[in-house]
Amino acid sequence: LGRRWMPVIVCPPSLKWRWTPTQVRTVVGLFFLGTINNIVYCIINSSGQNLCHHFGAENWLGAILWCNIFFGFFARLVNTFFLEKTRHSYRILSIGAMTAAGLIIIIISIILGNHFFWLCLVGITFAGTASSFGESVCLGYLKHGFPPEVVNAWASGTGMAGVAGSGIYMILKLPFINLADEWTFLLMLPLIFVYWFCFFYMIKPSSALAPSLPAAGEKTGLLGEENADEAGLPITPSPPVLTRRPAHADEHSVNAAAAAAAESVDADVGEPQALPATPTRKTTNTDRPTSNKMPRLHTKLVVESGGL
Repeated sequence: LGRRWMPVIVCPPSLKWRWTPTQVRTVVGLFFLGTINNIVYCIINSSGQNLCHHFGAENWLGAILWCNIFFGFFARLVNTFFLEKTRHSYRILSIGAMTAAGLIIIIISIILGNHFFWLCLVGITFAGTASSFGESVCLGYLKHGFPPEVVNAWASGTGMAGVAGSGIYMILKLPFINLADEWTFLLMLPLIFVYWFCFFYMIKPSSALAPSLPAAGEKTGLLGEENADEAGLPITPSPPVLTRRPAHADEHSVNAAAAAAAESVDADVGEPQALPATPTRKTTNTDRPTSNKMPRLHTKLVVESGGL
């Protein structure tokens, strides 16, 4: 069939993203929101071996990783199917509360000693579930009309969490620092307030981030399918074009159908009687119509059925 030309709207310069102070604050807030959401999860994974050594359970490293991940799957399901009508602000508050509860339980289990490894796993479950639940909540919040640049800021923050979490724990365990694990998790507690501050005070709703409309005199263009990839724009299929056939084409199809019907009758009845010839006369210039439109001709087909 070949390649067709697809209409693709090319945004003028005024429709592109403009970095206003409100947008910059929102992007920075979402970056820190994504970083803090996953940083506790990454620090728990980095400290898993030391936690097992502290509790004398060197063979239970897999249990720490499992508790940190497994129950987050159910948290995502609950958020998707049961919390759709719950306000995002309430869910963000619950995420911070779950993270704080998990960190406090981990600190208490480390202080209590060797026989409370199960309590440490409970705290890890709370913190890991809060991280997975936070990812689902934030993605659901960002789907309400936020531009792609804003969504990329949150995704970059979640990626930075892996680098920052493991890097912070590695620095705190250097020989000249060698901070205890309970103090490491205690330092993570103030980040919960930063998490709430980023969501409630730095991130603005999507209505405040809408790009400006095109200025007067600016035009949009069309690109072919071959050039759409170079422009970085999606290819949208063109709508079907409905064309109307002229009137004389409709009359021709009607006459052809009538002729075919007459031939079928001839095969059953026999030769029809000849129609009387229409007398013709020579037309003069005065007989011709004055308008540019040709008069529509109506043809009547008469078939004698021979008594049928």
